[in-house]
Amino acid sequence: MSILSIYEALKYVTKAELFITASPIQKVNTGYKVTGFAKVYTICGMCTILSCLLIGIVGQMCTQSDISNITGNLSVLAKFIAHLELIISVTAYIISNISQQIQRKNHIELIECLHKLDTTLIKEFQVNMNYHKIVRKNVLLLLLFPIFFLTFTLPYVVVLFKHKMIFVPLIAVSYIISYMALGVSSYAAMNFADLIRIRFRLFQKLLNPEFLKKRYKNEKVRMKKFKILVETYQDTFYIMKKLSEVYGVSLLMVHFHDFIMTTNQLYYVYWKSTNGNIGDIKFLNFIFWMVPIVWKSIFLPLYMHLMMNEVRKP
Repeated sequence: MSILSIYEALKYVTKAELFITASPIQKVNTGYKVTGFAKVYTICGMCTILSCLLIGIVGQMCTQSDISNITGNLSVLAKFIAHLELIISVTAYIISNISQQIQRKNHIELIECLHKLDTTLIKEFQVNMNYHKIVRKNVLLLLLFPIFFLTFTLPYVVVLFKHKMIFVPLIAVSYIISYMALGVSSYAAMNFADLIRIRFRLFQKLLNPEFLKKRYKNEKVRMKKFKILVETYQDTFYIMKKLSEVYGVSLLMVHFHDFIMTTNQLYYVYWKSTNGNIGDIKFLNFIFWMVPIVWKSIFLPLYMHLMMNEVRKP
């Protein structure tokens, strides 16, 4: 199946954003728009996460179930950090979600501007955008992400149910979905940054005077193509501005959440190392929760840095 536009190339990312992060835009035949289904789904998504958290907390307090076999002999500070992490994760998810609701028009405009830019480059300069590679990468990573989470989190949920803890899994579900949603938002922002970086690199080649002279012998044609290139190049800076507007608050929440997570996990390892040996299972759990954070902490700034490097090239 040939992929002829950026609309098709981005459909899996936008679907993941809709169903996991509750971004309110949805692909239709002619592009992207805010649909009635997306509006209802996003509102229900936020209400469900909040309901799971509140019902879980209130229910746990009312039943007074013994969760000492789950929390272990953690210090008061460690338990406080764990509860703070839960609250911060859900709060970051809600704020990020509200931001996506506010920026929904800019989100659609971001995709449409990228589509317009690509259409011009393909029509005027016969550029191959390699959309099939974008789709393969997105499908692979978006499949690995939930598989990774489900592999590690489902056993914990099963353990909670075996101990007849009905309300604790609700808290866990709200936390896991919030955690995954922030990860998907990070990936979507990195994906757009990479697309912009590739187009800036392409402009470096197309705006080369030697390349234009070699490809377009006629001076009038060459000047016409050069003018189109300059206008399209300027449009790319507008796309960067839209990227910042759409994902600025979400990425701020991602960094804030990751800081809390890192503080929590590092303190836990420090506490265990000073008060007893940390078991292999608990150490594996630590690695599991740290892998996505390390991945985001490295690649998110890297993608943005690479994009800006292409912009600054003469």
